Amino acid sequence: MNYHCCGSGTYKPKGKGLKNLKSQGSAKIGISCPAVIKVRQSTENVVVQYFPKHQNHETQLEHLRLSESDRTAIAGRLKEGVREKIILQDIREEITVDSGRKMLIEKKDIHNIKRDFNINGYVKRHEVDAVSVKLWACSGI
Repeated sequence: MNYHCCGSGTYKPKGKGLKNLKSQGSAKIGISCPAVIKVRQSTENVVVQYFPKHQNHETQLEHLRLSESDRTAIAGRLKEGVREKIILQDIREEITVDSGRKMLIEKKDIHNIKRDFNINGYVKRHEVDAVSVKLWACSGI
């Protein structure tokens, strides 16, 4: 099994192409990046080879994920009842040079954290958005 750099390759829209590309664009660089983790498993052991050298692209903050510790900290504040607007203000006030992806946090990130940590009873009723909306509308909430 191989785990390739997430920037390697070209962007291929799934489905009928009706969804717009994210505002920051695709993380795909259009060419191959040699960074890869190769994993081979036998009955006796697992062999892992790590090739860390990225080429043909820079690390772009907007394409990185929020760290799990940042996500957990934000989820904790949401569970305490702190409003999203206050959390965003606090994060922007504490930004330093080393803040990384956290300095680009948006409302959508907080929405995703609420969904992933099931905060405030967030429930996705169905994988298909149209069905989910219909189920939500019929529930009378």
